[in-house]
Order: sequence, then structure tokens, then C-alpha cells
Amino acid sequence: MNDMNLTETLQKVQQKETPTKSEKRLIGGHFAPEVQQQVRIIAASQDTTIQALLTEALNDLFEKQGYPRIAE
Repeated sequence: MNDMNLTETLQKVQQKETPTKSEKRLIGGHFAPEVQQQVRIIAASQDTTIQALLTEALNDLFEKQGYPRIAE
């Protein structure tokens, strides 16, 4: 991500603007079936969504790497 996109993203977050679905991008990966099953179990046990779990995980990664928690 270039500095201009990061700056624009940070400004949106600070202004509490939620990007529309058309402004969002899919981030994915290929994992063993057991990973998918485990994520589904965690989501069900916490009465939440996989999207919410991934948002939490990405924000934790950002924070660990010294970036702002911008995933919504």
C-alpha cells in the first residue's frame, strides 16, 4: 500500500466512515480443511461470524507490526 492510500484509509477510519462493500476487497488464502472447520467451531462457540474473527485477527496482526487497527 502506498503512503497516499494509507493516509486516505487512516482518515476514513478516524472520521468513522465505514467503507461500502464496493470499496472493500476480499483477502483470502488456501488452508487445510481442518483450519476451516476450527474457525467455524470458534465462530459458533462465540456466537459470532468468521468475518468478525478475521477482523480481530487482522487488527491483532496490524498492532503487533506497529500499524493502526484499521480493519472493520
